Amino acid sequence: MKNQARLLTTTPTTPSAKILPPHLPLDVIHRVLDLAYYDDNFEPDRKLLARCSLVCKDWSLPSQSLLFKHVQLRTQSAFESFSAAVNHDSEKGRHLANSIARLHVLLDFGNADALSISSFVAAVHLSSAMFELEVSIFGRGARREDDAWIVDAGADQTPSFDADILAMLCCGPQISALRVNNWSGNDQLALQLLCVWPTLSSVHLTGLAPAVRSPESPDETIAPFPCNLREAHLSFQSSPTLSFATWLLLNSSQSLRVLHLEREVSPDLSKFLISQHKSTLSSLTLHACTNPGLASLIQDCEELEELQFMDPHVSPLLLKKLPRALKHLAFAIDRNTLLHAAVDGLRAMKTLRRITIDVCPGGRVHPSMPGLKVACATNGITLSRTSSARAFHALVRGDPLPVTTFPRTKNVTNLKTMLAISRSKDFAAAAASPRSVASLNVESLAACGTLPPTVDLSMELKDSTKPASALVMV
Repeated sequence: MKNQARLLTTTPTTPSAKILPPHLPLDVIHRVLDLAYYDDNFEPDRKLLARCSLVCKDWSLPSQSLLFKHVQLRTQSAFESFSAAVNHDSEKGRHLANSIARLHVLLDFGNADALSISSFVAAVHLSSAMFELEVSIFGRGARREDDAWIVDAGADQTPSFDADILAMLCCGPQISALRVNNWSGNDQLALQLLCVWPTLSSVHLTGLAPAVRSPESPDETIAPFPCNLREAHLSFQSSPTLSFATWLLLNSSQSLRVLHLEREVSPDLSKFLISQHKSTLSSLTLHACTNPGLASLIQDCEELEELQFMDPHVSPLLLKKLPRALKHLAFAIDRNTLLHAAVDGLRAMKTLRRITIDVCPGGRVHPSMPGLKVACATNGITLSRTSSARAFHALVRGDPLPVTTFPRTKNVTNLKTMLAISRSKDFAAAAASPRSVASLNVESLAACGTLPPTVDLSMELKDSTKPASALVMV
């Protein structure tokens, strides 16, 4: 027995085969990653997605595809990593390029590693299926030198885009939504970019309010903006002029559905815009509403389904008698908000289904808050609360897509819809009238690099666990 025991203890055991975890179905992986895409402030959670791309081979490409749904390019180094990742010579590069629904570029001449103008143009062309472009421009006092804006204390403003740059942008993807954040001293930059794309249905302008004038003759006004806009978001440092608002929305009298004036504008401008578009507006956002005349105009908007205020100060006359078709009401609350008026107004509302409130300091202890909760519960109204201004702004903005329900949302499904719209639009445009770059300046085109070929949507993807080189940089 001892010998047998010794034999048992000295005989090496056969190592058991390594048990690999089972593969999750691809649709389950996509569902998990889609739910993890946005953080609490409705911004893409890039750090989490970058980690997910390193989990295993099955997770790599889906995670990277989500990372490239919304690309940010802040520096020239980021662009170089981005262009390597979306290299059209590889199937994976073409797939990542075709995943870009949003592109955000930052032009800051004060940065030593600033994105060059030619790289900006090349990034637009590389994003062949892009739906929305966001351009942020910073700084005052610059001059143009070769392909860059250089700090120059003697210059009074950032230079405008030259004709070759605008022509090359025209030859890129035909986007549907444009955001321009102009924090430079040049009030013509936003106008230049607006006139590049005749396919725009949504514009979001912040920073310096544009001045409508001809660059050749400052005393001569330019032709009205040609696009039929569905959405207009205006958030300027100072109230825009009536001439600019008229120029921007003259051809949108029958198409404008969403009007967002997130910063305070003059009462006359607010009244003018609402009176001009009250028959078509379905969503209206204002900074505040304390003017009785403005409140009366809003009450007359018969098609209005969503009403939102960024500031806690709202006229009790409006809160007591909301537009009759309203489905979603959003506003901020502090200790001085006349919340009892909203509680009284809810009793007469038959269509209201959701209220979203941004609880500012002091709003948590508002004496009418319990009454609001009871009124919402009694009338079957969903009450959503947040104490984050960033989250509140993201909630009230939503994605720039046509909607039939409110509040509008931000989710991955919307990003996929944007890509589908862009692909169908570019395909139709190419079939009807293929864009040509033959008439453009050859040297300028060379400076922007070779334009990418058309992306083949039917390709078979070769996955890799190696993350794209642009994941950390974009």
